[in-house]
Amino acid sequence: MKKKESVVAVIRREKRRRALGTDLMCDWDFARDNGENPQLTRLAQNYVTHFENFRSRGAGLFLYGGPGSGKSFTAAAIVNELTDRGYRCLFTSLLTVLSDLSGLGYGNRRCFLSQICDRDLLVLDDFGTEAETSFSSNVLLQIINLCRLKSVPIIVTTPYHPDALTQGGAASRRTFAVHRLLSRCTPVNVIIPRPRSSRNFKQKQQGDTLLKEPAQQEAQPKGLPVPEQEDQAKEQPVQQKLLLH
Repeated sequence: MKKKESVVAVIRREKRRRALGTDLMCDWDFARDNGENPQLTRLAQNYVTHFENFRSRGAGLFLYGGPGSGKSFTAAAIVNELTDRGYRCLFTSLLTVLSDLSGLGYGNRRCFLSQICDRDLLVLDDFGTEAETSFSSNVLLQIINLCRLKSVPIIVTTPYHPDALTQGGAASRRTFAVHRLLSRCTPVNVIIPRPRSSRNFKQKQQGDTLLKEPAQQEAQPKGLPVPEQEDQAKEQPVQQKLLLH
């Protein structure tokens, strides 16, 4: 039987859900950290401990590394911990922001972006996975500038190395935006922990083995006639009638 949550726990979970935009990551916190990357966990906990100092300077984090390395979990754990402490945080992605903006008029867009940046901490998850267009670069610059004016720290998670995000040349607005982000964020290379990498490799091997196995013919249930026998059984009474006539 599922244990009933206390009122305090329900309120805390609801605050986390509003900050994250989903129930999925409400349990992504330091208490459930599996300890596979203690250095990254310690860095995240230190960021929370000294958050007032980072917040006063608008200083964030730029977490980059391969898929499955724990970037999003770490960012969500920071958001959950700070939300529990009463800070107003938002975990989103530039892709989500662009999608929400597409249905708004010009005036409403400015108001929407202002609300996004009216936080104590903003997280942009999976940065770089959105299409690089003039519109997306302009929106990114607006977010960065608004957060800079309001001294709001930004935590970025991305599967791309910073160098790969700044290959557009000095004249590129996207490159300019990324450089501005990096000037306010500490770059952290998140390497996938060895136990997790080994586990993922074994799971992939198991999947490949299952796909390469010869197909097994499904056994015919006992007591049921096979299709050919069933058709023959139906034809016999008809033939008998013809013979009688």
